[in-house]
Amino acid sequence: KYRGNVKEWCALSFGNLTANPLNNGSSLYCEGELVENLVIPKIITEINPYAFAGCTSIKTVVIHVNVEKIGSYAFDGCKNLTIKCEANKQPSAWDVNWNPSNRPVEWGYDE
Repeated sequence: KYRGNVKEWCALSFGNLTANPLNNGSSLYCEGELVENLVIPKIITEINPYAFAGCTSIKTVVIHVNVEKIGSYAFDGCKNLTIKCEANKQPSAWDVNWNPSNRPVEWGYDE
């Protein structure tokens, strides 16, 4: 189990899908707790490629407007996920394949 927090997890870099332990484990635990409803901390401005790929434990993720960049395949294979973005549309610096599994996205989300 991963013992760090979400901020640290977003900063990890995976070179490909198989390098991400979620590809085999499918559940993300941060600080000892199963992550099902994820709120990306407002301090995060970038989500690295493959960051949450293969994670089936996450049901919702809230992405704040200050996330300027999301890498390729960041949410690939997250089959239970609904994505809530504060941005009104996809920012230009987000990779075109950030959500290749076409999980539902709610643009203009306001908590």
